[in-house]
Amino acid sequence: MKKKIFLVELSKNCDGLDVTVSVNELSEAEIKLYPNPFNDFVLIETKSIEQIEIKIMASNGQLVGSQNFSSFSKEIDLSKLSSGLYFVKVTDLNSGKNRVLKIIKR
Repeated sequence: MKKKIFLVELSKNCDGLDVTVSVNELSEAEIKLYPNPFNDFVLIETKSIEQIEIKIMASNGQLVGSQNFSSFSKEIDLSKLSSGLYFVKVTDLNSGKNRVLKIIKR
């Protein structure tokens, strides 16, 4: 059985009126993010996704960075982040599919 990760986005006031749950996922084969754990940079690679949006969130849900790019491979500088656990939401801007990956900064 395949394990699914759901991303739930809440408004800042957490009133429950604008909750979004994502089930439209990119497969593990479509995207790679490494090294993990990392020091300053991560590399994101895709096999077929050309228009990508990434959002980096701290473990408390705070958005700490976002970026759009058009390539199959991109090095992302995360050197300014503190050590800890982060979530990276990768979205294919053409299909709307996404995937949430966990990464750890040393």
